Amino acid sequence: MQRRRNWIAEHPGQACVVLLLIIWSINQLLPLMWMYAMSLKTDIDVVRYPLKLTWPPHFENYPAAWNGEDTGVTLGVYFRNSALIVSISLLILVIVATLAGYAFGRFDFFGRRALFFVLLSLIAVPMHALIVPLYHELKAFGLINSFVGLILLYVTSNLPFSILVLQAYFTTFPSELEDSALIDGCTRLGTFWYIAMPIAKGAVSTIAIVNFIGMWNEILLAIIVLWENKVRTLAVGLLGYSAQYGIIRWGLMFAGLSIATIPLIVFYLIFHRNIIKGATLGSYR
Repeated sequence: MQRRRNWIAEHPGQACVVLLLIIWSINQLLPLMWMYAMSLKTDIDVVRYPLKLTWPPHFENYPAAWNGEDTGVTLGVYFRNSALIVSISLLILVIVATLAGYAFGRFDFFGRRALFFVLLSLIAVPMHALIVPLYHELKAFGLINSFVGLILLYVTSNLPFSILVLQAYFTTFPSELEDSALIDGCTRLGTFWYIAMPIAKGAVSTIAIVNFIGMWNEILLAIIVLWENKVRTLAVGLLGYSAQYGIIRWGLMFAGLSIATIPLIVFYLIFHRNIIKGATLGSYR
């Protein structure tokens, strides 16, 4: 304790920064903790005591929300739909964006500048401005109420930004490592897989986290493409709690929101270390 006090006295500026970070962290965690607390209350308790903990906790809200008892909002089905759609979309997106970003960052091929300008132009056009033509296009190919249609939209809408981020990273990649691998007999594809990818884990993880959060929480495109109940995503399915004859099932809704946040937290905890690790491994220059 005495040593801690001495450190605070010797470094008052750093102590203030640490204190501000602690306050900021608590401020960010409070809404999350409040949501979990609300998920353990009845509908009446949520309205009567929004800032007060009640006893006993109603853990039955979670299985009721998951199975869709008394509401028809089956979060278990929606969760599986979202997990399947987002997993496939993220896998395709990361593979294509990484290969394209590496090509833009390491090779000077014919039409590179023109394609790069096209990518910049696509970022300037929001996907939601193309909803009407996209809907008619998907309908013409029979992709309405199909997971394939939404996967295509998720991949194509997030691809330009992901490619540009990875292209910027691979542009600053040290070429000496690749040259050494090529001299030792490694192929260009082997150089990409064994040299570039391990060092680029931080950039790839950042892209994966950002796109996972965006696709998991996306609502508008999911409503338009998947409007049948059995194929809805989790974000869309949660809206069903506010449409039951004007009655909001607060306890089940907060339980559903709590379930929806768990994959986001787990995904971040798994990959956040790669961001720091990749940043340190890539600092050669």
